[in-house]
Amino acid sequence: MIDKSRKLATRTDLYGSDLVVSVLLVSTCELPILLLSLSSAKFVLPLGWLALSAFDVRRMWKAKVDHGLSSELKIVQVGGGLILVAAFGSWACHLLASIGTMPSLQFVDVCRVVYVANGVAGLCLYVLGIVAIWLRDSIARVASG
Repeated sequence: MIDKSRKLATRTDLYGSDLVVSVLLVSTCELPILLLSLSSAKFVLPLGWLALSAFDVRRMWKAKVDHGLSSELKIVQVGGGLILVAAFGSWACHLLASIGTMPSLQFVDVCRVVYVANGVAGLCLYVLGIVAIWLRDSIARVASG
C-alpha cells in the first residue's frame, strides 16, 4: 500500500492552485468574446477546455515526476472518475447546443455561464488527467514486463 502523501491524486497542494488560476485565466479570456457574440460559445468554450487540459495535465505530470509521486488508483476510483467526466460531457453538450438559443443574457448571466462551465471543466480535467496518467503508467508497467 502506498502512503497517501506519495499519491498524485491526493497531493493537489503541488498543482491545485495552478489549476484554479488556469481556469480563472481561461474564463477571463473567453468572457469578452462571449459578450460580443454568445453564439461563438460553441467554438470558444471547447478551445478553452482544450487549453485547460493541455496545461493541467502537463502541470500534473510535472508534479508527479518532480516529486516522485505514484499514479496508482483503484478500479473504483477510475470508474467513478470516468462517470463524473461522462456526466460533465453530457452537460457540456447540452450547454453548447442550447447556448445559442438562450434569450439575450445579461453580463452577469454570461459571467456565470463562463465561470461555472470552466470551473466544472477544470474539475473534470483534473479527474481525466489523473486517470490518463494512471493509464499511461499502467501501460508502461505492462509493456516493461
